Amino acid sequence: MGVNNKQRRAAKKRKQGRSRPAPSRPAGRDGSGWGPGAWGERDPFADQGWEDPDRTGEERSDEDRARSHHRSRALVLRWVGELAAGRMQPEELSGLLSAEPSGARGLGAAAAAVCDELVVNGLENGWSPVDLVEAVRRRGSARQLPALAAMLTEHLAGRPQTDVPAWWRRELNGVGTPRAADPTTVQGITTLLSLAAAVHDLPPVPPALSSGEADGDVEDTADLEHAKALRRVRSLLAKAESTEFDEEAEALSAKAQELISRHSLERLLRRADADAHGGNGSSAVLARRIWLDAPYVVAKAMVVQTVAQANRCRSVLIKDLEVCTLVGSPEDLDAVELLSTSLLVQADRAMLRHGRQVDFTGTSRTRSFRQSFLVSYASRIGERLREADQAMTDRATHDEVERARLLPALRDQEQRVADALREAFPGLVQHRTQVTNRQGWAAGRAAADLARLDVRRRVERG
Repeated sequence: MGVNNKQRRAAKKRKQGRSRPAPSRPAGRDGSGWGPGAWGERDPFADQGWEDPDRTGEERSDEDRARSHHRSRALVLRWVGELAAGRMQPEELSGLLSAEPSGARGLGAAAAAVCDELVVNGLENGWSPVDLVEAVRRRGSARQLPALAAMLTEHLAGRPQTDVPAWWRRELNGVGTPRAADPTTVQGITTLLSLAAAVHDLPPVPPALSSGEADGDVEDTADLEHAKALRRVRSLLAKAESTEFDEEAEALSAKAQELISRHSLERLLRRADADAHGGNGSSAVLARRIWLDAPYVVAKAMVVQTVAQANRCRSVLIKDLEVCTLVGSPEDLDAVELLSTSLLVQADRAMLRHGRQVDFTGTSRTRSFRQSFLVSYASRIGERLREADQAMTDRATHDEVERARLLPALRDQEQRVADALREAFPGLVQHRTQVTNRQGWAAGRAAADLARLDVRRRVERG
């Protein structure tokens, strides 16, 4: 073979070697696909963008860049899944990225893009900025909130003012100072990946309505009356939560429930009159969320559910996120949120007064006692709220004319809430909660009996 032929063949082999795709990444010793031992002495993915370090920028083809981007994104998505499932901790991720600094820089753009996509997807699935903040608090870390605030601020700045509720901006301002994560550093990429893991699998939910935002600005008489009633209820419940005397808390809670029931029935009567005269007195059925604090999330959700049902609303618990989604009319949602939040505070205080519980062997029974206490409390509170609401309804419909006005409105409201719930949660599943501590059940029922919520007054106008 001539010298010229040998040189041409050697040049052809060198050219083919440069354009050959990088081999698939084998698993490391720990099976994670990243780490010591995966490629022996040298990792071909360690270079910026996982490219051949001998190649210049001009020599990189569009196909090479697309392949590199795809691999970066695939690795980022895999790590996000590992973090979300708890199979990897942020500290481990930081260690892996620190060991491969040039590779970490190459992952930055992919991590930022994936994180931004998941945050936007959460907003499009019905979660508000405040909901995303709460999700990150529970599934991630408070250290990720500045990066989330920066992403939300940038996203909302690009939307028309009319598309962004005022309460979104107002509550987002309370999160803290936005600070974007630096995608060129190990710490910044770790923050982005951890944030993405916290929001990556949020299910679709109905968009939530913030308190007091049902009808925009308060202008007409009905809005003013509603705002006034809420202020009185808030004041009564705040006093009930702060007092150290059970008798005073009983009286204040009873008065608050009385105001709620009377106001709700008066509103339904006004809407029935509007419908009878050819108007549209119906109120929209909307959603709102109540975030619960661990432990005993299921038992606390039962308290919210019983209050919701007694006030013509429904509640759905997303257990993994520790959040209840309420469905009902805006005014009823206000009442349920106020009353259930107050009753949870009062139940927690009554539960803690019993202190630590042990059996005859000295084994702790505190957890089962408190779980049973809250389930029993929710059951008894539900009974009393339904009795109180029925008593008020009976008084309001004692007259035949009033009954003809109110009962159809009550049935219509119940049906519209049920329809909205089925549409928002088509795959809804009911679960039963088991009570395992008899002492806790008895104590919870006694505590619920103390919170007298009977309604004795007639429905009054004005």
